[in-house]
Amino acid sequence: MWIVSISAIFAVVLLYHPFMQTIDNQTTNFQNSFYLATFRHVFAFGVGLMIYACFNGTGGIIRWFLSHPLWKPIGRMGLSIYLVHIIYQFTILLNNQDSVHFSEFSIVRNIFLKNLKINFYFLTVTLFHG
Repeated sequence: MWIVSISAIFAVVLLYHPFMQTIDNQTTNFQNSFYLATFRHVFAFGVGLMIYACFNGTGGIIRWFLSHPLWKPIGRMGLSIYLVHIIYQFTILLNNQDSVHFSEFSIVRNIFLKNLKINFYFLTVTLFHG
């Protein structure tokens, strides 16, 4: 099972380069379409097999690494950010008084930095009061 899982993940990662070439692309439209239609599914299948192996106790060092207590605060942080970020993004978006003009600077300033501040707030609340 581990061989199939690792092979699937490496196949997706290593086959990415030839299909994404814009100059001197030697692949056909069928090959490009097939890769683009299947690479997410194959990668998810490989990760799913790893999860299944760890759940059944055959994970070995990967199970030990992923179940290490060091990951607990990071997992809490990720869950809290996931649960709160969409509410915060809608609040920011719906409270705009003027029309939104998109540029790279405005996206970084208005969306990314504001979300980063609120996420760090919820991180501290989760880590120190959770």
